[in-house]
Amino acid sequence: QVYLTGRGLNSEWEGDVNIKGPTGRPAVTGRLSVLRGSYNFLGKRFELTEGRIDLDGTYPMKPYLDVTGKARTPEITAIINLTGDLKKPEVKLTSEPTLPSDEILSQLLFGKDVSQITPLQAIELGNALNTMMGNSRYDIFGSTRKMLGVDQLELVQSEENSDESAVSVGKYLGDDLYVELEKGLGDESGKASVTWEVTPNITIDTEMHENSSNGIGLNWKWDY
Repeated sequence: QVYLTGRGLNSEWEGDVNIKGPTGRPAVTGRLSVLRGSYNFLGKRFELTEGRIDLDGTYPMKPYLDVTGKARTPEITAIINLTGDLKKPEVKLTSEPTLPSDEILSQLLFGKDVSQITPLQAIELGNALNTMMGNSRYDIFGSTRKMLGVDQLELVQSEENSDESAVSVGKYLGDDLYVELEKGLGDESGKASVTWEVTPNITIDTEMHENSSNGIGLNWKWDY
C-alpha cells in the first residue's frame, strides 16, 4: 500500500520496488500501478482509471508519472492525462465526443457550450485555460485562492438575470469533507453547503440558506 496525495491528487498504489546502494544515496527502481483514487482539477473531481509511476534509479529521485482520469457531465466524458515529472506533470484534456479544450472546460465548469456562457464565466474560462497551459502568473482566481487558503473560488452569475452575481468559496476540511459558502449581492442571497463522503459510494449533502430554508440529501453511486 502506497498513498500519494497533494496537488489535487489523492490515490492508492501498488507495485514492486527495489532499493539498493548506500543509505545516503539509494537507487530506487520499479513501477507502481494505481489501485484507486481521484484528481481534483479546477474544482472538478476526476476518478482515476489507469496510471503508473516509474522509478529509474536516479538520485535525487525523479519519478515519472502517467495517469488518466475521467469526469462525466450530462453532455460529455472529460478525460485528463498527467504525464512527466511527478512534481510538475504536463496536463492534457480530451473528451468523448471529441471537443476543443475551451468547449471541454466550459462543459465541466458550467455545463453549457462556450457560446452560451456569461461574461463573468468567460473570464473564469480564460483563467482555467491559462492554468491548464501552465500560465499561472495570469491565473487571477488561482492566485486569489492561494492567498485566501481555499480550494475553490468561483464567480457565479444568475442565468435568469445577468446583473445578479455571487462569489462561491470552497474548502476541503479532509479527504471526505467539503464545505462551500456562497454570497450574492442581494438580501438573503447567501448559503452554505457541506458534502460528506461517508464511503466511496455514499455521500451526504446539506444546504443552509440565509432565508432559513435548509435541505439534506443522501446520494449513492456504484462504479462499474
